[in-house]
Amino acid sequence: MSTSIKPTQEQHAVLEAARRGGNLKIKAYAGAGKTSTLQRVFTQVAGGRVFQDPRSGKPWHSEEAFQRVYWARILKRLGIRYRRPYNMRHSYATSMLMAAMTPAFCARQLGHTVEMFLRTYAKWIDGSQNDLEMARLESALAVSDASSRTAKLS
Repeated sequence: MSTSIKPTQEQHAVLEAARRGGNLKIKAYAGAGKTSTLQRVFTQVAGGRVFQDPRSGKPWHSEEAFQRVYWARILKRLGIRYRRPYNMRHSYATSMLMAAMTPAFCARQLGHTVEMFLRTYAKWIDGSQNDLEMARLESALAVSDASSRTAKLS
């Protein structure tokens, strides 16, 4: 493996099933950490297709087919202007940051290093959360100061 991250047991099982050439289905729920599992399957099963057309059970021949058959229709029904499926990664990343999740966790979810993640998404960290961040710092310093005074009195 080119990465220094050790695969989880689930990821290892998925890779083994993919290597054996059998059909492989993974339920990928948003926020459940499946991105890295799917990324490993795609990376390590060279030339293999990860996603299959549910109508035929065969690999999609092109991204355009998926977009035409499913993606564009779903967005239209939801009243959302068209955007590439890849943009969902950016939506997920910015949603995590706006929910005050740590950059390290967010980076792992997307399969990035923290440095790469921050280069791309740092602008979403700064902003409406500044007052909350200062309150956290002041609270932590107040607790630390109170603990220090208690220790001196003992």
